[in-house]
Amino acid sequence: MFAKLLYDCETEDDFKFNWREMVEKYDVLDNRWLNRLFGLRDKWSPTFSRDTFSANIRSTHESESTNSVFQGMSCKIMSLTEFVRHYEENVKKMHEIEHIDDIILLEVDLAYLSLIVEF
Repeated sequence: MFAKLLYDCETEDDFKFNWREMVEKYDVLDNRWLNRLFGLRDKWSPTFSRDTFSANIRSTHESESTNSVFQGMSCKIMSLTEFVRHYEENVKKMHEIEHIDDIILLEVDLAYLSLIVEF
């Protein structure tokens, strides 16, 4: 059903109708994460970017990030609940990696500053 939102909706009204149908079917109307995802629909749903010319070019980072999140998933046979759980687990892992990278960068910056102060 989520694939339908990604690939089969021709209009914004069609998308909204199908979204409503999906959240009602799976009884996830009050899911905070899904509500935020819906609020950002213009950022991720092709339905909302059909009028934008991009020559089908995406940033490498965006593509790699998306690929890593969905790698090993079989979205066509997953339930919406399984999909959301898998996605949330991967987002958590990505945030942890980003946090570690921030710490490493801070340590490098501090080491560089200490070298400058010594001179």
